[in-house]
Amino acid sequence: MDAARERMENERRSTEVTSTGEVVKKITNKGAATPGSVPVPKPQRKVKTVRRTDLAKPSRLTTAEDVERYVDDLRARLMQALAANDEIRIN
Repeated sequence: MDAARERMENERRSTEVTSTGEVVKKITNKGAATPGSVPVPKPQRKVKTVRRTDLAKPSRLTTAEDVERYVDDLRARLMQALAANDEIRIN
């Protein structure tokens, strides 16, 4: 529990809205510089928040083929979102 709290206290969070209206959250470490050392910048992680309703359309699944199509479409959308970001969060 303490390690998680310490990690959260050392993180800097920012939210950006892209030109397409997508909300992207970035998480970076604040980093603690020691005297006489030069801090090494850590790369920013691109975190994209995706709404469940944007991932899959509500539908009625009645056959195994319907389920396969639904899951394949969901997988493709998730992989597309992950390809352009370091992390995706679904809410």
